[in-house]
Amino acid sequence: MSRNQQMMRLDNEITSDIDSINEQLLLTKAREYIANEKPHVIILRTTIKVY
Repeated sequence: MSRNQQMMRLDNEITSDIDSINEQLLLTKAREYIANEKPHVIILRTTIKVY
């Protein structure tokens, strides 16, 4: 029906900052992934808060 095209996408975002324990866990996992998989490109996306 969709012929390999995305028909709908639902996202859920957490907009609060992560704590330092989860920050360190994320950085450790990212470093491990980069060292093991050696990706050519890494794309990071961030949301900028506007007040």
